[in-house]
Amino acid sequence: MSLAEKSTKATSDIDILFTEEKLIKCYHANYCEKQIKPKKARDKKFQKVEISRDHFYREKLGWTKISFTYTATGFENYFSIGNFNLNRRTNLVKMQRAQEYEFAYYYIDDVSIVSLENEVVHQKTQKKEESIAQEDSIKEDEVYTFKNVLFEFDKATLVATSVKELDELYAYLEKRPSLTIEIYGYTDDIGTLRRNKELSLQRAKAVSAYLISKGLEASRIQWFGFGSSKPIVPNDTEAQRKKNRRVEFKLNSE
Repeated sequence: MSLAEKSTKATSDIDILFTEEKLIKCYHANYCEKQIKPKKARDKKFQKVEISRDHFYREKLGWTKISFTYTATGFENYFSIGNFNLNRRTNLVKMQRAQEYEFAYYYIDDVSIVSLENEVVHQKTQKKEESIAQEDSIKEDEVYTFKNVLFEFDKATLVATSVKELDELYAYLEKRPSLTIEIYGYTDDIGTLRRNKELSLQRAKAVSAYLISKGLEASRIQWFGFGSSKPIVPNDTEAQRKKNRRVEFKLNSE
């Protein structure tokens, strides 16, 4: 899940509604534009599940993975994702100044339901593949793009999900003291050339600073910012621009 860049607010109220039948699209004139009430939007069985109320879903530059375990009882034929509360009862936090309207709009992708047994098998296979990647597939003089190194909107502040991948890279470098590393920061084409160059350099420096804080010698790392000068895809859509907002690295022998 990812919060749209122009959203003025973020929420913590994201729920899953399991139903025996499809929701009635508009069960009362204009009412469904304000709130979907499960009791009125269906006739048969339903179950609403609160995923979490512990934090607000603020991520705009990357994706937040959401998962939970649910024990089905047999009636579940459909599910809907969203906020089912009135605005005045919805937990909201301000993200930026509103130009005209206050809203929180989210992109949702890659939704799936799997049996717990299959998920355990998948996780074991995935861990094995990740381990092989960490040990064998990082080659010298080749450029790699971080998959989960993300930042707060228009800032060089790393989000919490970035730590795992950076820790793995540090562990790799710690075992190979002869290697040095270069970090490259990039942005999309939104904003001025000067600001994009500055932001990309700050983000590359933030990644480098984290690795140094873990124990990497400063002499083994360099960072560079290229702004929007080297897109990997055209900046035609938001999905494309997200691909261009990236941080890369390359390992070299001393």
